Amino acid sequence: MNRKAPLVAGVDGCPAGWVAAIGSTETADPWIVVAECLEQLIDRHPRVSRWAVDMPIGLAEDGQRECDRLARERLGPNRRSSVFSAPPRLLVQAGALDYHDACTLAEKLSGKKVSRQAWNLLPKIGEVRRLVIERPRWRQRLFETHPELAFAHLAGGAAIAESKKSREGCAIRIAMLADHLGSDTVQRALLQTESTRGVAKDDTLDALVCWTVAKRVTQAAAESLPCQPSLDEDGLVEAILY
Repeated sequence: MNRKAPLVAGVDGCPAGWVAAIGSTETADPWIVVAECLEQLIDRHPRVSRWAVDMPIGLAEDGQRECDRLARERLGPNRRSSVFSAPPRLLVQAGALDYHDACTLAEKLSGKKVSRQAWNLLPKIGEVRRLVIERPRWRQRLFETHPELAFAHLAGGAAIAESKKSREGCAIRIAMLADHLGSDTVQRALLQTESTRGVAKDDTLDALVCWTVAKRVTQAAAESLPCQPSLDEDGLVEAILY
């Protein structure tokens, strides 16, 4: 491997913190690392030039992001439910809230309660946003992606109907990644996190497919939803790349 070749990373949030697939843009052989916090993960890998993160970054005031709407439309009826509504910006900014208080604030901001899934992710969304707000140079290096859009891209445009949590859905995603990265690479990645508490098999698979997006970004081959994204009130891009 050319040691000077750029490194890129695909990152997925998980109960353990963050799981990342990191590898050279000149190979299809990323390795897996796990870190408790995103800042720690990034600081430990300064050579990584692009980070594709499965987490909302730019946020709308009312929680209605065009990129989420387009992602659901792109995935169709089979997987549109995998794109949850990102929370309003001020809800994330409010910090730690119990679910009842979060729903109350969300209703004031958007007219809708926040979903349990979005509420559970508030700390991680806040973590990503703080990083790029406090380190403006990272706004060009760290971007939002979505694993199901990435898998659909690898499949030639068709979203995978089966859930990633199902046995069949997991097998389909493993086979798809094996076709693009090699079976040995995928199996080695899964073995690396097999005994890691707080990292499920689908977390590792999501990190791997997010890595393929980061690689495409460096090749100017990734697509963006929307094509011409807007910025939120903190200057962060409201877009999903895949």
